Amino acid sequence: MKKIITSFSRNTASQPTEYEFQKIAIHRKLITSQNELNQFKRIEAGALGEIQFAQVMNDFGLPQWSYLQNIWLKDHATFECDYILVTNHCVYIFEIKNYFGVFEYQNGQCKSRGVDISYNPLNQIHNATVHLKNLLRNYSYNIPVKGVLVFIGEHNKVLIHDDINYIDIISSNEVYAYIQCIIHEERMRQVSINTDYLLKYLEEFEVVNPYTVTPYSPSDITKQHTGLYCKMCAEKLRVTRNLYIECSCGFQEYREHLIVRTACDYGVLTHGTNFVVRDIWHFAGSSPSHDYVKKVLLKHFNIVQNERILTLENYGQPLYNLTNHFSFEKPNRMLITP
Repeated sequence: MKKIITSFSRNTASQPTEYEFQKIAIHRKLITSQNELNQFKRIEAGALGEIQFAQVMNDFGLPQWSYLQNIWLKDHATFECDYILVTNHCVYIFEIKNYFGVFEYQNGQCKSRGVDISYNPLNQIHNATVHLKNLLRNYSYNIPVKGVLVFIGEHNKVLIHDDINYIDIISSNEVYAYIQCIIHEERMRQVSINTDYLLKYLEEFEVVNPYTVTPYSPSDITKQHTGLYCKMCAEKLRVTRNLYIECSCGFQEYREHLIVRTACDYGVLTHGTNFVVRDIWHFAGSSPSHDYVKKVLLKHFNIVQNERILTLENYGQPLYNLTNHFSFEKPNRMLITP
């Protein structure tokens, strides 16, 4: 089974990514300005590109490989790793870019769709690779590290005019072939990396994302931001006493699942601060009943000790990042319509 790690929870407080935070904030109309919505489109493109790349790696990589995603580490300086792949013979660090149109690199200058940009992804992956090599050199001189820049965008053309030999650069239609090259090289090499020990070693160097998003306070979330929303289309739901809550798009969500997902959304928006039952009941639009919301929360969330009133732990993550933490009796389902 593939080992996928998004954070070494022992060393860092759980916090959402900017994409996860803003996506929920937009659904809740906490973000409405056009500038912020345009910025979110760029953030979303990057996040979806990383998800797309991770899916290809999961589909075609070997079962014994391990992955680290969106990890911040510290050598002499902090650096971000979009995706680290640990195989039996090599450690690969990937920088994922989801651009549209032509990306051009010449004489050290980057252009996107003909316009100069100050951001240089080649330098970023090169610097991250150097830092990761430094960390692993103290662990073992025998572990090779390779940096890879991936242009995952389907409608992205890449023109590299300079001679680049310190990293690999691949496009979306080359990812599968690159994975096959990794598999072939692993079969040819005699190196055998102890993955568990290596991951435990890297854990000591993980740091909190220095660019974390600022959470909302409970007072920021007024009545216009509350209610229950469809997981599939983000439309506001009409709550009933039925076991499944049905949306007009045809999606039916198990009621208990819906309450937990809503609590996780609240946790993302207010990450870093624990919550009480009333917070989630209010955030859900004061429906279903307070007693039902309390029953569900006590079943799925840890109680914070030594608090004067009943307080529950805020995991700071959307529900889809916590699938191993929660267990539900019934699945969600789509209506079959004629």
